Amino acid sequence: MTSIVILIFGCGSETEPPAPDGPSYGIVQTDAAPVIDGIMNDRCWKTAASISLTRCEDGKKSSYPTTVRASYDREYLYIGFECQDADAASTITEKDGPVSEQEHISVYIDAGCDSKSYAVIDISPTGAIYDAFVLVSGDGESKKTLRDWNCD
Repeated sequence: MTSIVILIFGCGSETEPPAPDGPSYGIVQTDAAPVIDGIMNDRCWKTAASISLTRCEDGKKSSYPTTVRASYDREYLYIGFECQDADAASTITEKDGPVSEQEHISVYIDAGCDSKSYAVIDISPTGAIYDAFVLVSGDGESKKTLRDWNCD
C-alpha cells in the first residue's frame, strides 16, 4: 500500500502560521485558476515550486518518484501530484469508501494551525475520494472523525 501525505497549514488564514519544525513549502498565489484535467501545464503549475516527496516511514526517496505543486487563488487551494507509479491500482470507486486501504494520496489540512482539528482528503488512482474532518482532544491522543463532513 502506498500513501503520500502532504500537510498544509494556515490555508486562508489572516495570520502568519507558526514556523514549521521541519521542511516547509511556500505556496504561491495565482490569478488564473488551472484547468482541472490531470495535465499540469497551466501557468499556476509552471510558477509553483515542485518538491519531491519522501516516504513517511523513514524520509527516504520512494522507488516511485512523486512530486507535488501547490497554488491558491481567492477561492481555492490547488494541489497537483505527479506520481511515477506505472502500476498504481485500486478497486475503490465509491465516495467515502475505504480509499486508504489501497494505493492513494493523502492531504491533511490544519487551517487553524493549532493541531486541534484538520481535514483529511484521500484520493485513489480510480478517482475515488474519502474526506473527513478530525477533531483532536486536548491531550492530542484521542480523535473524533466526522466522516459525514464533505470538502467543497
